[in-house]
Amino acid sequence: MIRRFQEFEGVGQKISTMAVNILRRDYKIPISDLSSIDISADVHLKRIFKRMGFIKNENKESAIIQARKMNPEFPGIFDYVIWNHGVEVCKKNNPLCRECRFDSICLKNL
Repeated sequence: MIRRFQEFEGVGQKISTMAVNILRRDYKIPISDLSSIDISADVHLKRIFKRMGFIKNENKESAIIQARKMNPEFPGIFDYVIWNHGVEVCKKNNPLCRECRFDSICLKNL
């Protein structure tokens, strides 16, 4: 499914994995191999993974590899939750650490 999305001009790793995640999560489309659905390593996800100490720098490949290590059965499970958290709480500037659900385990690599 991801490869099919990538056949469209302009669709790469981020959009294809995001689209498949949306189809599964929001439209309940059954997908047999969840292990092939990676995270969409956008700025929010990379920032949070770095701040929490999961990756050393905000590198797309490092974030994808780390998500695969953390949940090899379905790395994409982190996609929406972490993206939303980055938009709402763990913002680039002035993160709301006191409101953060991960505050007790976050290394706060700001």
